[in-house]
Amino acid sequence: MTVRASGQCIVWISAAAAVRRCQGPFKVPQAVGCWVSHDIKIQVSVTEHQESQDAFRAWRAACVQQCSMEGSLFSGSRSVQAGAGAAMMSLSKHGSIIVQKQEPSLTQLRRRGFCVLRSRGRSSQAHVAPFPWRNRVLRSGRARSSKGPAAGANRQAAAFQAGVSLASLLAATVSTHQRKRWSRLGRPALANAVESYAENHGFLMLKPHANTAASRTCLKQLLSQKHIQVIEEGEITATEIRERGLIDIHYGSVAEKALQQQPSNMHVPTEAEKEFEECFGMSWVDALKQDRVCNAVEAQSRLGWTSQELGTHWDTLKMGEGKVKFGGGFYCGRLQDIFVINGFYMAMRGQYLIPGSSVWWFKVKWQAADMSWKMFREEVVGSTDPATAAEKSLRGIFHKSWAELGLPSQPHVGENAVHGSASPFEALAEKRNWLQADYASDPFGSLLLERGVTADCIGRWQRNPVVNLDGRSQAVFDLFENMDAECCLENAGKLRANEQLQENHGFLMLKPHANTAASRTCLKQLLSQKHIQVIEEGEITATEIRERGLIDIHYGSVAEKALQQQPSNMHVPTEAEKEFEECFGMSWVDALKQDRVCNAVEAQSRLGWTSQELGTHWDTLKMGEGKVKFGGGFYCGRLQDIFVINGFYMAMRGQYLIPGSSVWWFKVKWQAADMSWKMFREEVVGSTDPATAAEKSLRGIFHKSWAELGLPSQPHVGENAVHGSASPFEALAEKRNWLQADYASDPFGSLLLERGVTADCIGRWQRNPVVNLDGRSQAVFDLFENMDATGCLQKAKKLCKAKEFRQENDQAPVWTMPPFTTETMMRWQMSLSKIHAR
Repeated sequence: MTVRASGQCIVWISAAAAVRRCQGPFKVPQAVGCWVSHDIKIQVSVTEHQESQDAFRAWRAACVQQCSMEGSLFSGSRSVQAGAGAAMMSLSKHGSIIVQKQEPSLTQLRRRGFCVLRSRGRSSQAHVAPFPWRNRVLRSGRARSSKGPAAGANRQAAAFQAGVSLASLLAATVSTHQRKRWSRLGRPALANAVESYAENHGFLMLKPHANTAASRTCLKQLLSQKHIQVIEEGEITATEIRERGLIDIHYGSVAEKALQQQPSNMHVPTEAEKEFEECFGMSWVDALKQDRVCNAVEAQSRLGWTSQELGTHWDTLKMGEGKVKFGGGFYCGRLQDIFVINGFYMAMRGQYLIPGSSVWWFKVKWQAADMSWKMFREEVVGSTDPATAAEKSLRGIFHKSWAELGLPSQPHVGENAVHGSASPFEALAEKRNWLQADYASDPFGSLLLERGVTADCIGRWQRNPVVNLDGRSQAVFDLFENMDAECCLENAGKLRANEQLQENHGFLMLKPHANTAASRTCLKQLLSQKHIQVIEEGEITATEIRERGLIDIHYGSVAEKALQQQPSNMHVPTEAEKEFEECFGMSWVDALKQDRVCNAVEAQSRLGWTSQELGTHWDTLKMGEGKVKFGGGFYCGRLQDIFVINGFYMAMRGQYLIPGSSVWWFKVKWQAADMSWKMFREEVVGSTDPATAAEKSLRGIFHKSWAELGLPSQPHVGENAVHGSASPFEALAEKRNWLQADYASDPFGSLLLERGVTADCIGRWQRNPVVNLDGRSQAVFDLFENMDATGCLQKAKKLCKAKEFRQENDQAPVWTMPPFTTETMMRWQMSLSKIHAR
């Protein structure tokens, strides 16, 4: 979506007063906080992902509330206010403000709390950013212009010019007073959303050896000093940990690598392999070939050590000499002549299972503007090795004062006293495991759900799988490591969108004559073998099919060509006309002139056949001899002396309307990297004619084993047992018809909507019209045929931009700002004075 505004006006985007509440360097767009007048043009693009669309709506609502009085922030109508507010929000991603003349002067801007980073002449462009006045490094609003910003401010300048994130804008520009006002006005959800953006919610846990009353007091005192609020706390005993298997779930892939996974199946990044070779003088591949790598459980067996002995020997290893880090919670150390994966885990695991011991957990939160997540881990929790942790961090304090705090021994890497989550997502996963917390009730979890990251998706990520994002493979927890809530949300949205693009969502249906219990079992077994997941399944009876007209809607243009459309009005591609002439020895034009072409309904009348008889005669025709294919679901066959369009349809339609019969549908998905859509149709569904279908495809199996599967007769072209959608778009259209699915709730449909393809546009395409694209005319379903989700989306976006589909309601909204007056100017100055006084 694009927001555009132009005209003569004065616009002041108030970031100055609110930014004074923020500490530390943070990223701000080049033009935010700019008070400009005269000719102004704003054009900003809101990104295509759902999170940005949600943000657009939230910010628009915020602006309408904040700008309800003329002159208070933006002059003009509410639509103008909303448009400018959206522009402010959207500058976090793309866009620019082009200023022809600027008021007040740059000196006055500096006085108002803005740092001028770069100027391009008196009447050209000035790039201005809010000045974080409480920051210790940059104390003056002036920018010394010799070779750039003032010395010591380079990092801030670089951050300013890099662009801003939406949460930073929300946190910086929306005051606590405004949030309270929203709550009073009945908009608590918006106020809470802004609050959630500004806060980081973490999870801390005192490990069994450090869980003393003195330790708990010490921890809470430090948190209070750091302005970190303890929301809730509690105890979990060793008995409960053992019964619920909490420690192995908590450490997830760490535990799995130590207990179950074989080294040959572990994903070791290329850089980590280099570090392994540098450290041990042997390549990772050679070590695997020589069977010198094993997990912790196998190491105990090979070395004859107990869990405690293995842990003791592991603790003697030094990073970069005796052990290397492959990734988050993924270490390899040399013990005697073997390389052990996560050798520390067995002893560490045992600590949590000692009878009578327990852990003490804390749910905490703090302002992201006051402390980043990285600072939280470094300055509050401390580094993994307590000996090297910051002196005033928890681990640093526990390492120094362990005796006074009642710990049995001095903390070390294996027993480092306290655990702290490495990101908002890891905190969510840990609260889910230890506290059985619900995603929807968690502040960060609810934001993920609101942005379209499903509970199933969160649950899958919670197991810390390796994912691909921006051309890089890494574990999910590594991807989110040290990110604040807003940045974590943004990356979660990108990852979810990326996963959706990598997934193909299809629709399968057992036709009435093949809908038996044995057929359903057979179908699901084959899907399982092909790593295709059945998301949902169900039955639709003939009665419902008749009442809702489902079969004719399902076959769309196929049905229309057979029942209603006249051959002279049908679009036949030039190539298809050539095939017609080669097959029948007569041109398509001549056949039309001689009135020898008709649809299926008219053919019944001319030939005096029933629907079943027409279907039986049609089935005897062979492709390229008695019939030709003009396009998807568009066939022409010669019966006696006439050419019939879609002569198979009447008999096929009748199957769905037999009283007592039904169809059985399946919503399925699979990874596009494992199987293309074309492979799905050829190897899973099988070709249209079961006699020629791949032997191990569904149609091939049903053709061969029809009796064993309980089918009344052997499948053929007209009754080919199973239907499979030909593309992600066709699957969407079919789910819309048969299941009354909403576009927005469908994985592929939501991606279309996010990319600007409107619901009206999807509805038009669902009727399979002929469209013109790239100089070629073809039906929409043919255009998308055999495409995976990514290709289908790209083609859909391209088609949506085609001239014939551009309508007014598909275009970007345009607002015209009214001219400003002296009176308006005075009101603005009064507003400024009040804000600065506050």
